[in-house]
This record gives sequence, structure tokens and C-alpha cells, in this order.
Amino acid sequence: MGEEAITHLKILIVDDEESIRRLLSQFLIEMGNECDTAINGQMGFIKVVESHYDFILMDIRMPNMNGIECIKAIRQVDPDIPILIITAFSSEEEVKTGLENGANGIIRKPFDFKELIRLMTEILKDCRLRE
Repeated sequence: MGEEAITHLKILIVDDEESIRRLLSQFLIEMGNECDTAINGQMGFIKVVESHYDFILMDIRMPNMNGIECIKAIRQVDPDIPILIITAFSSEEEVKTGLENGANGIIRKPFDFKELIRLMTEILKDCRLRE
């Protein structure tokens, strides 16, 4: 399963950095995906409740509701949606807490797009195996 697996997905990008949201959206849309964005965990959670997503890219440190709180809330309404943490400044403890609360993986900013696709593909494959 290669890059072709990351196409025709509805992806939610939750990050308080507008440049990251724009960069990820452009890249993933060019690959044939539909992208939606949220500026914090609170808005991300509302979007998950209101719509279906195939994958979520989640920052940890954000205002209002951080990524860990958002992951916990999402897991209450959708225990199976793949979530990849994207972070630059999070401590190892924050990352560990995010993974313990339902994130499927982590990638550190700045990231390489090939590594992002590899991780997303791996997470999707693992999630499909559990179905």
C-alpha cells in the first residue's frame, strides 16, 4: 500500500497555525483528497460531530481545547477514526498522553511529506486490519 492509498479521503486538519493548515490542505487536495480545517480542538471536535472524516491530523498545543482534550472527546463519539498527531513543541509526556488517549501515531514538525504519507498509509492499513 503506497501513496495511492492516500486519495479520495475526507481529512480534517486541526492546527492553530494557518500556514500549516494551508500547506497540508494544498498537498492533500493535490493528491485527490477533500480537506477541512479547524483552528483549535474545540472547532475540530464540533466538525467531527457534524460530519464524517476518514482521517484527522491533530496538533497538540492549541488555544481553547488542546489536541489531547480533542482526541479524548473525539474518541467518545468515534473510537475508530485514524488520528495522527502533528507537533513541533510538545513534550514527550504530552505525546505519550496523546497516544494513550487514542492517537494512532505522531509526526514532528517540520515534517517530510513522504514521511507523512508513509505514516498515514501505515495507520490506515492498521485501522483496516482491525475492522
